[in-house]
Amino acid sequence: YTIYDDGSGSLKAGPVEWSIGCSVDKMSDRRECNITGRQAELYINYGSGPSPKWVCILGHDFPGRTGVIRVDKNKPVTTDDDGCVGGSYVSQMQSGKEITTRRVEWPYDYSKHATGSLDGFNEAMQLVTHIKNNIDTMKFTAG
Repeated sequence: YTIYDDGSGSLKAGPVEWSIGCSVDKMSDRRECNITGRQAELYINYGSGPSPKWVCILGHDFPGRTGVIRVDKNKPVTTDDDGCVGGSYVSQMQSGKEITTRRVEWPYDYSKHATGSLDGFNEAMQLVTHIKNNIDTMKFTAG
């Protein structure tokens, strides 16, 4: 894994990479974190809390359309119009092997799918917690 002094970082698990962002909000001064998984076009938003608030599909932006998220062969879950489901959905992700998303992008009114491995996802969540709890006291050296 890699951590940078601005609170961002990444974790690689074989071919899978999870990007992490933990930046300080300019208005509230609270540290807000997220995890992005490009393989499945997935975005996990923590806000300023200790656990995920939303699991969202990147690129889902067609007005009035919902997306779908599915872990392994579990029942698919329909998102809201913004392409998001509640943060409690990560519990399925933590015990899964693979995730598939279905999004609808503007201006094309048809579905696009992306599938990715969940390898390293639990470690990425642990890294978010570590960054959030320690970034302000970590020491960094110029590379």
